[in-house]
Amino acid sequence: MRKVVPAILFCLGAMFIFNTQSKAQSLLNYWSFNVDSTTVLTETSSMVSGGSLSYTGAYFDTVQPGTILNGVGADGISLNSASAALRLRNPVGSGSFTLTLPTTGYKNIVLKYAVERTKQGSQTNTVTYTIDGSTWINTAIAANATYSVDSTDSITNAFQLETFDFTSDVSVNNNPNFKVQINFSNGNTNPTGNNRFDNITVYGVSTTGITQIASVSEKYTLYPNPVINALDIDAVSGGNESVVITNASGQIVYKGTQTGKHFSINTTSFPSGNYFISINESDDSKVISMKFIKQ
Repeated sequence: MRKVVPAILFCLGAMFIFNTQSKAQSLLNYWSFNVDSTTVLTETSSMVSGGSLSYTGAYFDTVQPGTILNGVGADGISLNSASAALRLRNPVGSGSFTLTLPTTGYKNIVLKYAVERTKQGSQTNTVTYTIDGSTWINTAIAANATYSVDSTDSITNAFQLETFDFTSDVSVNNNPNFKVQINFSNGNTNPTGNNRFDNITVYGVSTTGITQIASVSEKYTLYPNPVINALDIDAVSGGNESVVITNASGQIVYKGTQTGKHFSINTTSFPSGNYFISINESDDSKVISMKFIKQ
């Protein structure tokens, strides 16, 4: 009976982790713009490849200061400082701002950013999106697809937060063609007018159903799953373990011997994809296999 109770508690704990963490949002793309103007459109961080920004207007650069608005992640940790923001010059009548945001492997997509304008910048921003790469719609965000932009002569503390939740449109989920476009109107067309953006974030929930959940066997727990840089393994009892990791094609990407109740494997060089880990203790003929995902 003593052995049954810990096993039940362990299973309940694993279920609790799954239920609370499988729905957790992950930061898929982030732009802080706290860089030189030549690299201002470069992503600050990315979990989904292919994200990019483009502007067809006069030109763009950085401007100081930026803002801390939307500069804190869903986990409460500061993403970056407010040293600079993206400045889109002369946007009215001359250009659109396009965010290419593949959602491969994710659903429940939410876009947020801080925005402001100079006195002669675009007073009205209209947001649309595409699920096929060419047709622009506003189905999921119709209620706030068009918004007014605040301004101040000094450009101090004028930023406002805009949030777009695409959850209601399932076509956005797991979509490599997803893009968002911002168009500008109601402002002067001369070069002195500009609009400014900062802290663009894109969040989503993994479609695998195991975002940040440990993979559990009767003897081992591996985490985080999906993994980025290091895969941690906890063992019920210590010993000498022979460890082999293979990719989805069956090729061995790691082989070694680990010792103790906890060990870690560097996965930095692993390409993104599905992997299988097999663990065999030296005093046990049984091989335990588990699956994990490398982002």
